[in-house]
Amino acid sequence: REGGVQTFVDLTTFDLGRDVRMLRELAQRTGMQIIVATGTWLEVPRAFWQLGPDVVAKLYIRELEEGIDGTGIKAGLIKVANDAGGVTERGEVVLRAAARAHRVTGAPIFTHTWAPERVGEQQTKVFEDEGVDLTRVCIGHSNDTTDIKYLIGILDRGCWLGLDRYPGGARNTPHWEERTQVVKQLI
Repeated sequence: REGGVQTFVDLTTFDLGRDVRMLRELAQRTGMQIIVATGTWLEVPRAFWQLGPDVVAKLYIRELEEGIDGTGIKAGLIKVANDAGGVTERGEVVLRAAARAHRVTGAPIFTHTWAPERVGEQQTKVFEDEGVDLTRVCIGHSNDTTDIKYLIGILDRGCWLGLDRYPGGARNTPHWEERTQVVKQLI
């Protein structure tokens, strides 16, 4: 805060251990505004396995409109995830649920993706099919690739790119110097 940052976004979903009470206390102690997320991360919870997107969307909508766990703290965005191997059947249910919650609430969607396999393209296709305003979508971890054609394709659809992993190099992804060159090419 002393450096000028007043707000940050916590993309931790309930299945990753999101603790909104702790975040509220942190916000109160620091004077920071913390925006929390609804949604689901990579390992789709077993309780969701037999559910359709409309049922899952109701959970997201409730956390966006009414609050989380009886705290009155409302989520400000939706986080969903797909990784190596692409959008699975269960992962697609979560994407469609996020899309439907977005259409009801207007909440932005942030994704976790695996750029080396162009998973962001699969995500955006689902979102397009569901009528999502793609200008309200950020495809995360997009700088895990140097494939400029892929990245420009995502931008051309209207989405934002999450260029959010530095220094890089994990799982044979580009090192920070290569990531920086990609950003320069996109500008």
